[in-house]
Amino acid sequence: MSPPGHGPGAPPRRWTTRWLPRSLRARSALSSALVCAVLVVGVGLGAVHLLDARLDTRVADALLDRLSQARLAVSDGPLDGLPGPTRSDGVLPSAEQLTQVVDGTGALVLSLPAGIPALLDADQVAAARTGVVRTQVVGPGLQSTSVAAGPATTRDGDDVVVVVGASLTPNRTAVQEARALVLLAAVPAALLGGLGAWLLAGAALRPVERVRRAAEQVRVRDEDVGLWIPPTGDELERLTRTLDALVRQLHAALRERQDQLADVAHELRTPLGALGVELELLEARARDDGWAGLPGLLATRASMDRLAALVERLLLLGAGDRGADLLHLTVCEPADLVAEAAERGTRAAAGTGVRVVAREPDGDLPALVCDRTRVGQILDNLVANAVAVLRDGGCVELGVTSVGGDVVLEVADDGPGFGDVPPEEVFTRFRRGGSSRRPGDGGMGLGLAIVRELARAHDGDAVAGRAATGG
Repeated sequence: MSPPGHGPGAPPRRWTTRWLPRSLRARSALSSALVCAVLVVGVGLGAVHLLDARLDTRVADALLDRLSQARLAVSDGPLDGLPGPTRSDGVLPSAEQLTQVVDGTGALVLSLPAGIPALLDADQVAAARTGVVRTQVVGPGLQSTSVAAGPATTRDGDDVVVVVGASLTPNRTAVQEARALVLLAAVPAALLGGLGAWLLAGAALRPVERVRRAAEQVRVRDEDVGLWIPPTGDELERLTRTLDALVRQLHAALRERQDQLADVAHELRTPLGALGVELELLEARARDDGWAGLPGLLATRASMDRLAALVERLLLLGAGDRGADLLHLTVCEPADLVAEAAERGTRAAAGTGVRVVAREPDGDLPALVCDRTRVGQILDNLVANAVAVLRDGGCVELGVTSVGGDVVLEVADDGPGFGDVPPEEVFTRFRRGGSSRRPGDGGMGLGLAIVRELARAHDGDAVAGRAATGG
């Protein structure tokens, strides 16, 4: 059996890196800082290790030279005339150097400096009688000491072993200090590397940010507005050109769709108008003659009216999409617009049990430069939408306020709200309010889309939210 998460149908694993910053620039700086720190530490410690090995080699070579000189001195003169350690090797000070002579019985004959116990044990002395021996031992003060030993014959003909040694403590101290310096150097190296990467990434990503800001400014209506193309001559420029071409293709496709929709709506407008006139004449004749089929005729005319209203709405939205001039501006009093809309809403809601009221404005309101008919259409659509969602009565309240010099028109109800539909999505075309709407209300999901279109044509906007009354 495959373990969980590894079977053929298992979803792919996702490796999360929540500890990493989200900014690409910050990630680049962090990565560069880590790389610089690792490189400095790795290369530095490697160099220190080579230095340590090199120092040990130099000490060993110096000890071999000293051993040769000491063996010659033992052979040519008395032991008490054996010279003490010097700085001639250029590696260690004389205080860190040792010289000893061991006789054939393994006893220590001479030690320079005096008072130092024998450096080699019996086995090592025995090995040194047959040739040169190099090793490391624990010397005075428990210091690591490099030792070289070899056989020699005194002027009196006695066989002895000459031992020379040098403490490795100064070398080890220097190596430890070098390691500490390397570790300390990693901090400024990481800071400088991160800073350099931050600056370079900022310079490299600056065109990307400018392209992003330009893309944010592109709107559906802006057919002649594409993306800003950075003159970098690299992959970013080629990518931006590709995206710019895609945006222009989408604009062209959207324009073609809008034109087709407008053409269809325009073609339907004339026959629907003629059909409405015919149905109106038939209704008048049927009423005069008392025709039994009058209810069916009335239902047919109601359906035709809804279809004609849909065509008119599509034409209005199409004109807005094409940037056509929808407004005839005049100076209006906002309170009058709200009062008139409340009156129309009261008449439209007759028989539904829904009350439509206008709230008295608080204080003076600035005059509103707007298209009186279109603003009335905005309020009528909002009221109609509110009435459609109210059940078993309810209240729709219209109000107007001034916020920062802007006029805010409000329509609130005490109905069930938006249900499961996010408030922002109610302005989507052909999107209806779901179960909150009355069945058979004839809505096509274009009323609120028209509200937003007309509000934006007035350099404003339409927003939805929860009312204080719960609707």
